[in-house]
Amino acid sequence: MEIYLLNGTYTFRPDNFSPIGYFMPLRSYLADTPLVHDDEIVGYEVPRDLTQPYYINLKPATAKKLDSIAKKAPPFDGLPIAVVVDGTPVYGAYIWNVNSQFGCDWIMAMPFPGRLVLYPGQPHYCFTPDHPDPRANELLMDRMQRTYRVVNH
Repeated sequence: MEIYLLNGTYTFRPDNFSPIGYFMPLRSYLADTPLVHDDEIVGYEVPRDLTQPYYINLKPATAKKLDSIAKKAPPFDGLPIAVVVDGTPVYGAYIWNVNSQFGCDWIMAMPFPGRLVLYPGQPHYCFTPDHPDPRANELLMDRMQRTYRVVNH
């Protein structure tokens, strides 16, 4: 698993969304190099109650880097990112400034000490049975389980 910022070709348009409405960055939107490399991710915490956040546990230096980036995020839009497995984007999210008083109707990624917290939309949970939560993407979960980095909480 890797996390990418999106390059300058990204714009907010309907074709950036999958047929069921997910923000799904295209491979062509990925920056040249990952923001977070696979070896910087130490765990992927999955909640029992899926309306709660997931956690990407990070090496300390990586968590500090993301915190610094988030402090510069636009308060209304966040910074779009892609969660990627084997070069394929599995879902998009927005790095959100923790000091922002505004919510996001999609996955918000907020850095905290040692981790990136993936909220399922704020203030409202944004998934339904017809539009399931992509944070548990099958390819992503398989990769994290095979590398012994899935933690249930």
